[in-house]
Amino acid sequence: MYFIENILYFVVYLYIFFKFTIPITNAYYYMKTTTSNPTSVSKLYCSIFGHQYSVTKKVTKHVKEYTCKCCKKQLTTNGNGNLTELTPKFKEINSILEIIYAKRMSRLNQKIYATTAA
Repeated sequence: MYFIENILYFVVYLYIFFKFTIPITNAYYYMKTTTSNPTSVSKLYCSIFGHQYSVTKKVTKHVKEYTCKCCKKQLTTNGNGNLTELTPKFKEINSILEIIYAKRMSRLNQKIYATTAA
């Protein structure tokens, strides 16, 4: 019981420390649009234990969109295969990529059916 109380005190201390001691003076921070709107508890949980990502959308075989179950943070796969935050720019890229991929797959399927029918 004593151990759990110490952990809870530590978590509360970290919450208070980060909430009141980190000033946000960078103008870029205010201009950047994020895709998540987390509550402080879920954000704190994810900062301590890590995110629990699940695939929300399969754009292609290799490009997917992920969302954290707790804080609703959204990520996507970039051109290098790394995960990046899903900004409006990446949303647009993924939607166009999905359209191109769907057209390509339908064309390939038509060719396969045309060769097997002949």
